[in-house]
Amino acid sequence: MSSEEDDLEVSIDKLIEWLADKPEDVWLDCVDRVNWDEGAWILLAITSHAHCTKQIAARIFWSAGPDELALEILKGGKINLNREGDMVIDCILRNWHAGLYRTGSIAFNGSTIAYSDYIRRLGPQADPLDIPEELFGEFVGRTPHVHPSMTPEANPQVWDLYYPVGLAYLPRPEPSANVPTEHPQQHGSEGDRPQSRSHRRQSPENASDKNTYRAQNDLVRSRFRESLREDDRKPEPQRKLGFALIAFALVLGLLLYWLDP
Repeated sequence: MSSEEDDLEVSIDKLIEWLADKPEDVWLDCVDRVNWDEGAWILLAITSHAHCTKQIAARIFWSAGPDELALEILKGGKINLNREGDMVIDCILRNWHAGLYRTGSIAFNGSTIAYSDYIRRLGPQADPLDIPEELFGEFVGRTPHVHPSMTPEANPQVWDLYYPVGLAYLPRPEPSANVPTEHPQQHGSEGDRPQSRSHRRQSPENASDKNTYRAQNDLVRSRFRESLREDDRKPEPQRKLGFALIAFALVLGLLLYWLDP
């Protein structure tokens, strides 16, 4: 792995560490900034984190295109954990069925009934993804609100976290006395902040749940590294052409050898 790729992994870790004690609103804002073509590893890290709520997981899940994956499975395919989107969907479903996501306080309703109708039109088969009924429901709550101090547009410290992973598109803002670099009293209710041990029964507070998250995070990192290695091993077009010419020359030489009287 190159130093640049190493730096990207470190940057993702720093971003997730920063998010850990932030309100749910900030997590959702971060998720909505991610481009699936480049940021799937960020989403996978978020969905594997102990502070990821059901609303955040649902937002990511329905943006991952589960209907396309369901159709592929119904046609005889299967979840491909070498594909980033499939990896995220699989992670969310496993964690949801295991009860590892707690309910947050923000409102979210991203699924409506489109997926159910889509599956019904395909025939009487059961849902190939076995999506929990709760994922189809509406999460009642307050409207998300993110204080400017928690955004890369206003806070240079946040910009420094977002920019290396491709989530900040504007120039770095200048420090301003009007926008504090930290704003612990983020808008929202007490339930948005990480709860105490006695109130977070669905969080990974016991050893087995912590091991589950640790194993998932290790898996994320190993797949991340392996995908980068695979990219490094892929030959460039010129190399492919060179290999093809060499193979053609060898075959032609053998044919001339055998046909020569």
